[in-house]
Amino acid sequence: HEVALEAYNIASSIDNPRYTSTILNRLGEFELDRGNIDSSLWYFNNAIGLDEKSNHTYGKARTLTNLMAAHRLKGSFYEAEEAGLQAIDLFKSIDRTSSLIRSHQRLANLYMEWNKPKKSIQQLEIKLNFKQLSKLELGRTYASLGLLNYSIENYNFARDYYHQARNLFDSLDRKAEIAGILTNIGNIYIKRNEMDGALDLNKESIRIYNTLGDMKKTAINYHNMGLIAERKGNYSEAIRFYNKSLDLKDTSSYVANKSLSQFNLANIYKKSGLNDSAIYFYRNVLEFRDTPLSAKMQSNWNLSTIFMEKGLLASAQFYQKLYGIL
Repeated sequence: HEVALEAYNIASSIDNPRYTSTILNRLGEFELDRGNIDSSLWYFNNAIGLDEKSNHTYGKARTLTNLMAAHRLKGSFYEAEEAGLQAIDLFKSIDRTSSLIRSHQRLANLYMEWNKPKKSIQQLEIKLNFKQLSKLELGRTYASLGLLNYSIENYNFARDYYHQARNLFDSLDRKAEIAGILTNIGNIYIKRNEMDGALDLNKESIRIYNTLGDMKKTAINYHNMGLIAERKGNYSEAIRFYNKSLDLKDTSSYVANKSLSQFNLANIYKKSGLNDSAIYFYRNVLEFRDTPLSAKMQSNWNLSTIFMEKGLLASAQFYQKLYGIL
């Protein structure tokens, strides 16, 4: 950082705007890495003026890319979008294909974070037009398009993109990516109530993850299999799979979605009239910070009804109050 500051002072003294802009960008990147977003924006905004002064198109596009990153981290999505679109136009004007590909990906990532999946899809579909994409990059882009289309319930498009991704990953023998695609296609089958197909895909995914020793992802597949068994009315199998999922998540210190497995277990025990077990798991659900709000609300409501049935009015009222607060 001190070297960069000294270089900036030297560059300023000899009136070399291109070189000074490069130093300002480096200083801005340093501040951004340290989490000093406002300081980084000061450096990048000053660099833009120098890029324009020196008529340096590539330099301005580079600075705009940094501005986009800073605004994104600050949560200023409109400003980040504007900078990203300007960078794309500039890279396009000087035929910088590799930079252009990365810019479309960055803008797609911004839209994902901004919860604008349709705009993200547009950027990734533009990216697909570049022949310079490697097979791996192409496969990952198809996989992202599958995920985005799934999120907006375009299940046919999602399935088609996932299949294209799988074909590419198969040709590259990318086993982890293949297993992930199988899981995602299985999720589409679950949404369509095609449970037998979903079960087969999750079993195949587990087989691959087991060869890779990836217990985190295997736990997700067992959770899905529990959901499938529950939907088919096979509660004993569902309980077995959900517990298997929880056991694997414990051994791998993996807690994402753990609350949902416990929530589903609690629901099964409640349906089966095993209220003491239901109470245990509903209370566990409320302990997790990552539990979705809807699951917390339903847990509080179900706990209140269970205690009401037991004649424990004080406990019932306690959870009714929590339900109202949430």
